[in-house]
Amino acid sequence: PPTPPAHLTMFRTVAVAALAASAAALVAPRASTRSTLRMAASNPTFGAKIGGDTPVDWYLENSDTGALAQVKTFAAHCVSYIDQDGVQWMGKRSDYTDDGSKPIAGGVPICFPQFGPGALPQHGFVRGMQCIPEERAKKLRFDRMYYKFLPTEETKRVWPYDFELRYQVTLFADCMEFDAQVINEDSKEMEITFGLHTYFDVTSLANAKVTGLSGAQTIDRNMNNAPGTEMGDVVVTGPIDKMYQGVTSATLEDTGKGKKMLVEGTKGFTDIVVWNPYDPSMGSDKFLCVEAVAASSPIRIAPGATHEFSMRLTPQKL
Repeated sequence: PPTPPAHLTMFRTVAVAALAASAAALVAPRASTRSTLRMAASNPTFGAKIGGDTPVDWYLENSDTGALAQVKTFAAHCVSYIDQDGVQWMGKRSDYTDDGSKPIAGGVPICFPQFGPGALPQHGFVRGMQCIPEERAKKLRFDRMYYKFLPTEETKRVWPYDFELRYQVTLFADCMEFDAQVINEDSKEMEITFGLHTYFDVTSLANAKVTGLSGAQTIDRNMNNAPGTEMGDVVVTGPIDKMYQGVTSATLEDTGKGKKMLVEGTKGFTDIVVWNPYDPSMGSDKFLCVEAVAASSPIRIAPGATHEFSMRLTPQKL
């Protein structure tokens, strides 16, 4: 999707300057990243300030197996996931920046309260907001960060609802999970669509394909939302922006990595989207988006009710 309109910058925040420069160097999906993040994991400064303290710019989750995940405080945005084999899975566009000046074009953007185009800015406004880090739960089995988003005067000007969006990012030894709870705190029913617009790093589009979608009913946004049926595996040889309706899992295979990533919408999600602009100026040969979304039909949430979403990412060997 294109860069959001200029008015979305009303949600911009200023990142902590001293940490922003160092954090930018930590998202490169290469072997040096792993050693750098390991050094950060041993530094108690990172991920230590929760609750009443001023939050740090990003938090590092780690596992005894060697898996690592980096999550920005800006938009609770996961920008790096290195699995226990040392393989980086989070991709990014060439216009990527994580300084808080605009939504992050990579990793796992949260699309709320709207996925895709519509009455609101592209993909909603949460991906351009500062979140509230609430708690870190570091256990033997997992490392989890808890975040929260609340409405502001700016959000109410474009979407007049009181809400609470709770969000958890959890690193396990062999997978990651992303959980969201949308709470309608308004006196009227709200209508939403939702998505986790996940950018995956690939060695090359020529080495990548998406399986598990054959036979699915599709909506092709590059063809004026023309309906269709997917035939076979998805191989990207041109621009693609396609929704697979009623499908909640797909697998991205990358022969260059010798691995595959299972993407599962385990709760609340109804569809899978595959997106790549096939535009060299955007660095499109090095990423492929495989997204768990709930967008084929709007979700209505009654006052006081909660709607939950969960996505699991599981890397595996080919």
